[in-house]
Amino acid sequence: MKAGTQETALAYQLCEVFMGDTLGLIITRAGQPVLHLAFEGSAISEVYSVLDINHDGLRELAMLENFADAGSGEAWLNVWDFRRVAAGGLPTTPYRFLTATENCEVGLPANVDVGNIRHYHLWVKLGRTPDFKANERGANGCKSKPLLLLRTGIQPVKPNFPAPIPTRQDLP
Repeated sequence: MKAGTQETALAYQLCEVFMGDTLGLIITRAGQPVLHLAFEGSAISEVYSVLDINHDGLRELAMLENFADAGSGEAWLNVWDFRRVAAGGLPTTPYRFLTATENCEVGLPANVDVGNIRHYHLWVKLGRTPDFKANERGANGCKSKPLLLLRTGIQPVKPNFPAPIPTRQDLP
């Protein structure tokens, strides 16, 4: 995209299929569309504009994805870079980190407490090469209990799921 200009990102749900949604994204400049992408097979649930974390003159877009099924789940954050692009001028996502995991069995007797829950609070030191860190909070077992601080200043954990691959769409 273009540094020093006012741009707006508009996200919309193009298609909804269980764990295979397609999110549409339109970037406008001065009210005119300049980029239209589709992220197929994604689990994107939220989109945020974030500070220019890598000092390239552009704010980045962060997309939260999540997946849950029968007692287990993950949530992770993709930060998209519109300057460091792949073939065809498509944005890349060099920064991908877990924000939460839950590994809890369903259907066990009430007195059995197995599994674990982890939440990761992320932060970044801005710079040409941003330095990400995380604090890990969690609980062993899955019954309602407070999440305790387990580790601080750790390297963020990468998600098990691949990032959605953006495809260029015709401008509206």
